[in-house]
Amino acid sequence: MFVIEGHKFSPLPSSVDRLSLRESVANFERSLRLTEFFHDSESIDNSDFDPKLTKFHAKSSWTPPANRDKYLDSFISVVTSKIMRAPEHKAFGNLSSEESCALRNLKSNFNVVIRQADKGSAVVVMDRLLDDTTVYQRTEATVMSDIERLADQLHNEDVITDNMHQYAIRLNTRPARFYLLPKVHKKGVPGRPVISACGSATEGLSEIVHYFLQLYIPTFSSFIKDTDDCILRIRDINVIPPGALLVTTDVVALYPSIPHSDGLRSS
Repeated sequence: MFVIEGHKFSPLPSSVDRLSLRESVANFERSLRLTEFFHDSESIDNSDFDPKLTKFHAKSSWTPPANRDKYLDSFISVVTSKIMRAPEHKAFGNLSSEESCALRNLKSNFNVVIRQADKGSAVVVMDRLLDDTTVYQRTEATVMSDIERLADQLHNEDVITDNMHQYAIRLNTRPARFYLLPKVHKKGVPGRPVISACGSATEGLSEIVHYFLQLYIPTFSSFIKDTDDCILRIRDINVIPPGALLVTTDVVALYPSIPHSDGLRSS
């Protein structure tokens, strides 16, 4: 089954999702029309262009009107007709009946969590940990109102532009997801904590903060970009003094152990 096949294994659907197919075709059509509509924009002089003025803006759903290019209209009409009217063939699944039954049981079992291991391609099935109220506290609080107040304050102080202000305030958000990646290569199988804020209330404001910080962080003397950068820095040390030791340390639970107040002061 997929637990054995790996996290990249995807069960084949038994039929075509017509609604999803229609949405994909519509997105393809919109992409073509946008390309045709803005195809001359590359000739504009962008020497004084400030990327932050257009980088952060509310996502547009506007589609250029038809009847601008008869050849494009004809191509879109033919492709849409061919795809939507194509006969649907019976798909043969890549799961046996026993595997399909096991998959349905796992999907309906809310007591277990299926995760990829922190290292390697192993798939781990483990008990759900965040339901343990002796360790974790359930909260119903929302931060959306706090985000709106902060965005309004930054906008009023001219720290962010109008587009950034609209970009920071998100609609139809969901709570950030906290989960653990099991470290199966370590004793006791500890978990690496991860917070996925995609689609959360803080996503837009976080992108804006990251945009400005990345301009300054590389200027810090303690900044090391990645492993390759670290190796190059070590190579730049032409002569290592006699008796010197190169030491590496591994801090257990580094980020969860930093008090919020201390982290804010250090930044």
